[in-house]
Amino acid sequence: MAEPMLDILQALAHGVGDMTYGDPDDADAVKAADVVRWAVAEINRLRESLSIFVHAHASGNSVPPHIESAARALLKEVPRG
Repeated sequence: MAEPMLDILQALAHGVGDMTYGDPDDADAVKAADVVRWAVAEINRLRESLSIFVHAHASGNSVPPHIESAARALLKEVPRG
């Protein structure tokens, strides 16, 4: 189910057109398409890190320190239970 949802999210960047958050004339206005593209890139980045982490543990290899650090930081951000 995750893959079709990611495909939909990627397509959404085109669908939102020129929608913005805030006044389009303000310097701090954010384009919805940019937010969607950022979210897709972030999901892909996290998936890659998780894949490396899981593979390393499954194969008995050590996890690269930057991946271990990122995983621990994410655990603090994600609510439990």
